[in-house]
Amino acid sequence: VQDNVTSGLILPSVGCSAVSALKEQKVDSGEESLEALEEVLEKIQTVMGDDNLDLLVNRFIQAEDRNFALFNFVNDQNNEAETLRKQISQIQKQMEQLQLESLQREEQHRSLLRGIDEQRKECESQAENLENQASAVSRILDEIKEGVNSLLSKMECDRSVIEDKLGSSAGITENNVMFYLGLVEQKTNELLTIHTFLKSKDQEQDQSPADLAKFLLGQTPELLQQNLTIQPNLKSHPDKFSLTDEEERPFSQEELRRTIMKGVLGTGSYRKLKAQSAAL
Repeated sequence: VQDNVTSGLILPSVGCSAVSALKEQKVDSGEESLEALEEVLEKIQTVMGDDNLDLLVNRFIQAEDRNFALFNFVNDQNNEAETLRKQISQIQKQMEQLQLESLQREEQHRSLLRGIDEQRKECESQAENLENQASAVSRILDEIKEGVNSLLSKMECDRSVIEDKLGSSAGITENNVMFYLGLVEQKTNELLTIHTFLKSKDQEQDQSPADLAKFLLGQTPELLQQNLTIQPNLKSHPDKFSLTDEEERPFSQEELRRTIMKGVLGTGSYRKLKAQSAAL
């Protein structure tokens, strides 16, 4: 095998040298050309150590075939290497693109987290403000309940009416405070009516019935200017007086007094207020 490889590598070089020598020589006739070829063959035989011309030619052809196969193999390898280099370059570009996209996604993620964190802080701030407002409202409600309870005690209001209606004696809460305020309003109206009736006794006897009726109903100029609005009473007595349009004629002063006294005496507040006035 080593001899074949050596002969395959030397034979082409010897042949090329001989051909180059033949080109340099100036051949004038066919005999000179034949002599030159014979000289070249002798040199090849001397180098190769073989006198068989056919064997030398076969070796030369085989060497050329091997060289051509090697040349094609090298070209294929070069082409494949070039293809691999292109693939590597494309993969590197894709990796760079993926890294850039990854960085962009990370930045978007961080930006989203910052936005969520800001929203969380804002929600916490709003929740804290609402809790403070709720605490303030709760304190105000507690003060209102204490004030309403104090008013009910000072005005000696009958709480059983509200307790029976609510079905509970738990006291004043956020849910029933309006009922107790209605009771306070009702009691206030009764006391104002009694106060107005007592004050009417000091008025002149020759006062007109219409003016006296307005005074007894609390429709004085000073009160009208205040433009007060009072909610309807939570509980009204069935025996309280009511002015209707059925009577065409105006009430007399005595009739107005009897009508008001009828509504006031039913509550018992008049007797308490009269007793207090007598004590003074």
